Amino acid sequence: MSSSVTRPDGGFQITVPRIFVNEVRMLLGDSPESNDVVEGTEFSDPTIASHLVAIVQDYNNTPPILSPRLTFALMAADSYQHQQIRSYIYEAAAGRALQWLAVRKARNFMNLQAGSVAYNENANFQAIASMGAGMLQTWEQRKREFKIALNMQGGWAVAHTDLVNPLMLDNNGVLVIAGGPL
Repeated sequence: MSSSVTRPDGGFQITVPRIFVNEVRMLLGDSPESNDVVEGTEFSDPTIASHLVAIVQDYNNTPPILSPRLTFALMAADSYQHQQIRSYIYEAAAGRALQWLAVRKARNFMNLQAGSVAYNENANFQAIASMGAGMLQTWEQRKREFKIALNMQGGWAVAHTDLVNPLMLDNNGVLVIAGGPL
């Protein structure tokens, strides 16, 4: 078994460490022993990797844009901050995967009849969509708070004032101060 999953992303190949895919799979409870109806797993490794890539791209493209940009190599670092954002990204990827699963189940909604027993394995798509939406809402809040905390830690702030020489301003009266506490 390879230690990573390579997923095509437009013209690029993005390699996602398999341990990250396995962490999301664990959050989803997607294992052969926990799937009573589906044989095997419901999510392929490339599908989970795609959700992880989408969440990391979402993080990187949400203002404020931080440097360095988050990568899977950087996420593997063992610092407290990286452990924290890594757990947030796992949960967000699981939420995104659940919403994807809900769409798939809603699209394939049909009752199966075996004798006098009716069964529809896709009937719970609304509950799955709700779980996914809740996880993604939590992601949005955590992502915002985390990025603000990193900006504050780095000493970045914006101060609005009319008491500045207008020749010094190049951004409509906004003075940008960097590098220390306000």
